[in-house]
Amino acid sequence: VLVLVLTQLSRTPQLVRADIIGARSSSKAFGEFLNHSTPFHNVVIVPEPDYKVESLPYYADNQVYLPREGRFGKTVSWTRASKAHLTLGELLQAARDVRSRTGSPVLIVLEPLNLDSGAGEQKYMYGKVFSWTAAEAEEFRKSTTLLREFDASEGDEDYRIFLLAGADQATGRSVRS
Repeated sequence: VLVLVLTQLSRTPQLVRADIIGARSSSKAFGEFLNHSTPFHNVVIVPEPDYKVESLPYYADNQVYLPREGRFGKTVSWTRASKAHLTLGELLQAARDVRSRTGSPVLIVLEPLNLDSGAGEQKYMYGKVFSWTAAEAEEFRKSTTLLREFDASEGDEDYRIFLLAGADQATGRSVRS
């Protein structure tokens, strides 16, 4: 046990330094983008996985729609009412429904997934699964524009931001942070 503790303690200075100097999440940069971009200031955020944007409300006041729970909210409820399996097609339909109900532009927030490789599946904590077929990926590409990538964090909260078609796409060009 002593060897284990000493090994962990030897790593502590590097971990603390990385945490202080580097961003552990892209939420702050994403929040600043939302707050300073007039066309995207009042968009609705539809994330997958939902828990990865729980820190976003600290930086931006945008509404967040949690598709696994079918509700607006700032925090995820880890209950059985939350869908264990979500498909890209269901996510896209949820985003369209939100845009229709609210009349607001919608940004779909995904992890950096490879949707170009045909069908796929991503497993998350607590038995959550996100999957897509080649047809769903193609429909997603036709229905969205990659707006921005936030991928400079030292942690695992990096995002690809997609603008759902039908919203103002005058600024809908692909940009990296």
